[in-house]
Amino acid sequence: MKTKTRFTCTAIAFFFSTCFPHLSAAANYPNPIYQGYSLDWCKSFEHECGKPAADAFCKKQGHLSALDFSKKSNMQVETMTIQDHAICNPQHHRCDSFTFINCKEKLAVFHKPEYRGYRLDWCKSFEHECGKPAADAFCQHKGFSHAQSFVQDVGVNVSTMTLANNAVCNPAHHHCDSFKVIRCQ
Repeated sequence: MKTKTRFTCTAIAFFFSTCFPHLSAAANYPNPIYQGYSLDWCKSFEHECGKPAADAFCKKQGHLSALDFSKKSNMQVETMTIQDHAICNPQHHRCDSFTFINCKEKLAVFHKPEYRGYRLDWCKSFEHECGKPAADAFCQHKGFSHAQSFVQDVGVNVSTMTLANNAVCNPAHHHCDSFKVIRCQ
């Protein structure tokens, strides 16, 4: 029984370490302030409320987007919208804000990145656009803007797949290269 439990835990740990990239810890902003005011719940006055306002706040802080957030209803203080800098006065309006906003960090690290069940090929299309173009395309596929850095894995003994045209490199017939790591931002 102990062996089975140890195997199951090891399998689960392996699954999470290979299927999910290491994302830098989320940045937490309790009671977020914008230009000296509590951040308003809406991006512009009474429009685009909740996630759009949280995303805009995170982007202003240099992050990708909001992971999660919580509403603080009917505050008795002035709030400011992030888009049009409108001030909500609690004497005339119901002013809502955020209890917290957790932002997704702007860097993700992918070890031995995979694409469609194969290790990612070093080239974006078969033997063309190798290195940075392939790393950038992978990061964009994952929702980031580009690759900050990457390391080549030369002569891997497993099949790889290109991102542009899904071409498979078979190590029995070709010299296949991949990535050891890609850091996306």
